Amino acid sequence: MPIKFATCSYLEFRPEMGLPVRTTAGEARFIRYRVAGWLDALTPSRWFINKPDAEFTHFMIQKIEEAGVDRIVAQAQAIADHHGQPDATIVLLCFENLKTKAGGDWCHRSLVARYLAEKLGYEIPELGTVAPMPAAAGGSIEPSEPEPEQLSLL
Repeated sequence: MPIKFATCSYLEFRPEMGLPVRTTAGEARFIRYRVAGWLDALTPSRWFINKPDAEFTHFMIQKIEEAGVDRIVAQAQAIADHHGQPDATIVLLCFENLKTKAGGDWCHRSLVARYLAEKLGYEIPELGTVAPMPAAAGGSIEPSEPEPEQLSLL
């Protein structure tokens, strides 16, 4: 079976999710677990990290394609093998908490997940908390309990 991927934020990651793998230029110094490895090909380069979304997407996809999906999968498998967990899910981590992001799903790890899912032919789940995407942004609004009505006593 091919290596499995998932995504999450550093803060929301839990060991039962799989092997934590860094996809950021900087290391998370605030976490209390050990990161299993780093996938540089899935890490935004500092020179394009603050570009507008369209440019960022172009450069990020270009970086992934230059590395090659087969090489990325092989590196992920090597991390899993090194830790004695060849069937583990590789959890791609970054700093973004998608619940607090406008639109609910934009950061480089979500871009990476969509790209890899398309190339690998299977869904790559987000394991952190994701806010529902507004319908105007092309997503669907999750059903929820109606908000209680605030009544006035005056």
